[in-house]
Amino acid sequence: MGRQRPVTLVIVAGVLWSWSGRASDDPFEGFSFAAEDASGRRIEIRYENGEVTARTEEGTIGPVVAELGKVVPPDSTAETMNEILREHRIVFFSPGAEHEIEGPLEIPSDTFVDFRGASLKLKDNANAYLIRNENQEEGNAHLILRGGRLLGNGSNQTRRYSGDYRTGYFGFGTAFTKVDQLVMQDFRVENTNAWGVAYFLCGTVRFLDFTFDQAVARGRNGDGITGIARRVYVDGVRGYTNDDVIAVSTGKGTLQGNDIGIADDDNIDVREVVVRDVRVGAKDGQRTHVGVGLYPTAGRRIEKVSIAGLEGDFDHCAYRLQNYWPTVGEGFFGSVRITGVKARSNHLYASLVDVADMEELILDRHEARGSESGARLLTLANSRIDSLTIQNSSVEGSDAGAGSLIAVPEDKPSEIRSLRLDGISMGAATESEPP
Repeated sequence: MGRQRPVTLVIVAGVLWSWSGRASDDPFEGFSFAAEDASGRRIEIRYENGEVTARTEEGTIGPVVAELGKVVPPDSTAETMNEILREHRIVFFSPGAEHEIEGPLEIPSDTFVDFRGASLKLKDNANAYLIRNENQEEGNAHLILRGGRLLGNGSNQTRRYSGDYRTGYFGFGTAFTKVDQLVMQDFRVENTNAWGVAYFLCGTVRFLDFTFDQAVARGRNGDGITGIARRVYVDGVRGYTNDDVIAVSTGKGTLQGNDIGIADDDNIDVREVVVRDVRVGAKDGQRTHVGVGLYPTAGRRIEKVSIAGLEGDFDHCAYRLQNYWPTVGEGFFGSVRITGVKARSNHLYASLVDVADMEELILDRHEARGSESGARLLTLANSRIDSLTIQNSSVEGSDAGAGSLIAVPEDKPSEIRSLRLDGISMGAATESEPP
């Protein structure tokens, strides 16, 4: 990278930020599906704003309880569990059960599964996903999964980069393909060989209340929640991943340089991404690489983005807005609003916009802190932004004046057509607890 060239700025009084917790409002409309309970009665399962309810034909509404569904015996194999899933749309696991499996659970359409704290663990050398949807070619709809533990046993698995991710084994914990209305809530994901939760070419997906404890494996791609969908909602993520905690693409995907197998004709425009309340930490002295990565390419757009509440110490940056595969085609952003960021980075900047074409970027309530010799709130590289607003934010470098609000590498020129700054504070770092 060439010498950094700070942008000339006018600084006004700073305003500091305090994150008050996760918002509860789901940005997307709810959905429902019909199912038979354990007695054969027809009921309606409805997801709305984080809550799942059951409505009987008589109009009675209540929670989805174990008496309505089939309970998985605690010693069940993957084969037995898949037989149950094919026959029952409401499934409960035995509380806290541990299932060691050689192949994935396959979830059909219109299915509710409550793991009740049960865990799925891959056997040594299983080289398989833990969960996937049943129809990987045509897709499925209306999958609600909650309350489970996914134990990848990743150090004892071997990836197979044969064909695409559906025919090989790319190390993911889950592999959902062409699913509309997917909900995963209250999961703990540990030591998957690569990405923890992967989803591809989906409609609306929701991932709520996740904790990650991935292996420290710098140089081996190990995202948390990664994929491709029209609408993405992630809320409440904790823990450690060795690469992106959350990543969204418009179609292209690679793992260790291996194409995952998304056809060029399958690239999609992402209509909306909402991310809230992400707080990550280090493990064994290693920081999470990136907090949130958004990657449009192949002439496609990520239309609307809202990120609120992102905290952590990062090896690379808190968020990265980038066309990661520029040789495939241009990548475009519509309106991006990012608020409530507290970040410390080894690479001296909180955020990166790289090879991107963006209509609007609003950065509000950011705290960027340098690790060694300064800080950068925003680094631009080979990008164009029509309208950039930075407000109510602060930058702290370890030597006074070293912190730059915006940095542009000399060999990667960028363009900001309209710039607005308000409520900015810059200065030397002070002794304080990390975010």
